[in-house]
Amino acid sequence: MTLVFRRFAICMLAFLMATPLCYAEDVSQAFAAALAANLSPVEEALATGRYSLRTGEAAVFPSCSGGIIPYDEQTGALLPTQPGEFSSSDPAVVTVDSTGKMTAIGEGTAVVAYLLGEKKTEFTVDVSAQNMPELAKAMVYVANEEYFRVHRARLPKYNQYAKWYYGKRKEVGWCSVFVIWCANQAGANPVKLTKLPDTLSDRDTLFLREGQV
Repeated sequence: MTLVFRRFAICMLAFLMATPLCYAEDVSQAFAAALAANLSPVEEALATGRYSLRTGEAAVFPSCSGGIIPYDEQTGALLPTQPGEFSSSDPAVVTVDSTGKMTAIGEGTAVVAYLLGEKKTEFTVDVSAQNMPELAKAMVYVANEEYFRVHRARLPKYNQYAKWYYGKRKEVGWCSVFVIWCANQAGANPVKLTKLPDTLSDRDTLFLREGQV
């Protein structure tokens, strides 16, 4: 009986010692799978042939888009005129100019096409006032990308986000700094303000770049 118990105890100990390793491996694989499945708005459009736009907003034709550009890397230059021709099946829903900029005019669905030589590329554009704003879509993607990449880790106080935020070594809690970093990476202006504006509309996007040691 004692020998059986000892063998059982040894087996249980081996199992318990191996379980954390298996769990860690499973978690790592889950994060890797989530990271691979996380698509930017442009990547999702290229995969599905569809793009959603909020009424009044604009986006570049997906196959001509340079993707999400961080705010501190934007030069302010105008989009170059693309070779070929753009067209919209319903300009009352969405228009498109010679740079490939699609602008949502009214609710509905339209097909935006790009003809370059003999190659024609089309995307179905869904326009609604209920669709997620472009900046919000970009920030969701960026935040998920970082969340999955760092495996939801307990990062040290001096990390890549704090380094970007301060430009020098300062050890701070990184949660608010992370949010501002994501906003910048998504193309939003992380401004410094002494006080909030008196009025804000439902279309305003505002990120206060503030932090403390």
